[in-house]
Amino acid sequence: MFKEFQNDFWQEEHHWYTLYVLDINSGMIFTIPYPFNDYKLIWYTNNFTNQSRNYDDLHKNVTNLQLYDNLSIKKYPFYFSNIKDLSIIDQPWLPNERLFPNDTIDYLIGKVNLSKLKHFDLSTYQIKPTILLQIVKKSPQLSKMTADTNLIRSFFSNNELCYDRMEQFFQTFSSLEELFCGFARMSSEDSWDFWISLINHIEQFSIINICNLSTRSIYNEKFYSQLQDKASKHNFIYRLVPPDIDKTIDICTQLKIWID
Repeated sequence: MFKEFQNDFWQEEHHWYTLYVLDINSGMIFTIPYPFNDYKLIWYTNNFTNQSRNYDDLHKNVTNLQLYDNLSIKKYPFYFSNIKDLSIIDQPWLPNERLFPNDTIDYLIGKVNLSKLKHFDLSTYQIKPTILLQIVKKSPQLSKMTADTNLIRSFFSNNELCYDRMEQFFQTFSSLEELFCGFARMSSEDSWDFWISLINHIEQFSIINICNLSTRSIYNEKFYSQLQDKASKHNFIYRLVPPDIDKTIDICTQLKIWID
């Protein structure tokens, strides 16, 4: 079906050059260069074109890239040169084809230019701290990161990253200005104590946003009261969005802190 858009009528008479890409469950045809800012690479299988040309500018318009935890980025033959927002999605049903084999980022940096990256979204992916460190070193403009609290806490038990010191954490992520974190259904006191302790050392950030998805049975109002007290003592501006406990079983509490 797609081949009819790659005949002489479109290419020679109208100069409309196209490429079609096959994913595991779908196909997509688009003009060259790809016209949109967002691109999602789920499970690449193949591409087709009857045109011999340079494809260096194919994805020059793409600034937001979503990758899945598989080797599609290795197989994908085209380069992403202008990525500013990168997110990685977990894909647990492919245990033998991971995005970072042997704990290296070679396949990623081979197809994605990280020098312009500003936001790294890890909200649905549990990345290893050592891999994250490699990505951070290749991303001098990284200023915003979205991650799970478990990932943030892991930095403080990884000697290479933080040597169990808050100061080393901020030195490692010195370019970060905004940190968005969440944790789901966690009721342990040490999880809350971690954030209460960390808030004493967040002067580096301009914004920190903490989101907790929990249930009515483990919702802890005291935790957010303590964070607000810490923010007040540091003269931070903050906004608490409390949950509507009476209307839903799953409740989401958000605390956003601005640091000047």
